[in-house]
Amino acid sequence: MHTIISLAVEAEDEIEQNGLEKDKVIDAILQILTSRREMLNEYFSMSMNAEDELESLPLLLQDYSPNLDKLPLFLMRLGPQ
Repeated sequence: MHTIISLAVEAEDEIEQNGLEKDKVIDAILQILTSRREMLNEYFSMSMNAEDELESLPLLLQDYSPNLDKLPLFLMRLGPQ
């Protein structure tokens, strides 16, 4: 997940404009998501393994596959919210 989150953080220009370090933002988001691992799995069927790798995403609609290009942005925003 570190790689996926870093893709979204690198694309956000406002992070550095606000005086934040991208590496610290990535680590903070990853820490938030991993600390809420059980809740994310229980409520959203989004599971992570012990190496903090994303294993599954929720099935929103039968026979529908979401655009995975938006996954990095989704995870980045899921962390602080």
